[in-house]
Amino acid sequence: MTFAMHALLATPEDRPEMRPAILLDIDGTLLGAVKGSREPCADKKLLALLMELRQALDGALAFVSGRSIEDIDCLFGNTDWNVAGLYGMEIRCGGRLRRLAIPIVDRPRMRAAVTELALKIPGVILQDKGIMMTLHAHDDDAAWMELLLQASLLAPALPGCDIQLRDRAIEFRPLGITKAYAIERLLRLAPFADRKPWYFGDDHSDEAAFAHVRSLSGNAILTGSRAASWATQHLAEPAEVRGYLCDLLGTLRRSAPAKLHPDKPYVCVPSDQMNFIADVMVHTSSYEERDLERLSL
Repeated sequence: MTFAMHALLATPEDRPEMRPAILLDIDGTLLGAVKGSREPCADKKLLALLMELRQALDGALAFVSGRSIEDIDCLFGNTDWNVAGLYGMEIRCGGRLRRLAIPIVDRPRMRAAVTELALKIPGVILQDKGIMMTLHAHDDDAAWMELLLQASLLAPALPGCDIQLRDRAIEFRPLGITKAYAIERLLRLAPFADRKPWYFGDDHSDEAAFAHVRSLSGNAILTGSRAASWATQHLAEPAEVRGYLCDLLGTLRRSAPAKLHPDKPYVCVPSDQMNFIADVMVHTSSYEERDLERLSL
């Protein structure tokens, strides 16, 4: 379940850049779905584990999600977690909240088009996050196939938007806003700066984060499996993620031996697709230059 955790114990004290920063996707990675509900559940044992791990990391633990910070606070029961919400358009770190203002000229057109598409396909559910919108097909195969087709036809009419394929969902959001962007912003702030990022994710929206973390020589851990991914390691399900984090906590404390499992490499993306990293960072850099100074509390 874990991989080469003994490397942490061998990290020289004079190399702070090798200390881990734990960055966690929520849905499908840290939390699984509750039976009979589409909402996950943060239980007391998980909350206790995360609080202890955060303390062991000197605060360098954050959630990275497409959810809003307000929504994440409802899941985890308080407002003192470090969070990158809405793919980094909202950042809370060290108790300070930063929101990114991104002007979208064709935002009304995007909202109208996505709303119309949701009404057009039976079985599709619209999730409105304000500046972002997501269409879910869940377990309806026919609706999913039709949604894929219609979204591809819609894309040319929305040049200011990224259309992100997710697991049984399609997301419409500002161009260049990805979880790679969220991680880049977090890594500029204390206590995440000058640390090695370890990112845990599960679906297609996490691939940009995996690529970016690998470009920084960090660890990219996929929950579940896919035919091809930027992740270099994988865990089977959220329960294994929790077990891994528990092992990591023991290692960081150095008070209990961690379970040292063999490395469990995942299927790497072919080298001819490595230009995806460059593409991700071009979008990220362009938004930083244009909008990073427009933060407001």
